[in-house]
Amino acid sequence: MHADHILWATAAGAPHWLAAGGIKTDARGFVAVNDALQSVSHSRVFAAGDIAGMVNHAPPKSGVYAVREGPPLAENLRCALAGRPLADHAPQKITLALISTGNKYAVASYGKLVLEGKWVWRWKNHIDRRFMMKYNRPPRKPR
Repeated sequence: MHADHILWATAAGAPHWLAAGGIKTDARGFVAVNDALQSVSHSRVFAAGDIAGMVNHAPPKSGVYAVREGPPLAENLRCALAGRPLADHAPQKITLALISTGNKYAVASYGKLVLEGKWVWRWKNHIDRRFMMKYNRPPRKPR
């Protein structure tokens, strides 16, 4: 397939029920959270990834940020339950984006650097499979 120009437009959208439920949201409708990934309006609500809008940072909606917010979110949930102080999380400024375009071809971007090709798809596939293998193990038996 040949194309003279390609316009690639994607964006995450917030569900309407968040604001309707009384949770403070950012200008785009995502749960407004502080640096501890805690709702600014409901201290017992935490959010991360695409559903969250950090009030002090504006990371793009990307799986990289969502995955990296998992461990600090888990730790802050444990701290909240134990009555301990929460830890702040600051997202990294630049991340590697690997996007498959079909036919085992992908585009990579890191800041202003952009690369493309079948080799980028193989790289992305390797990273994705290695990540998923962490979740492909049977759960541990309780002691």
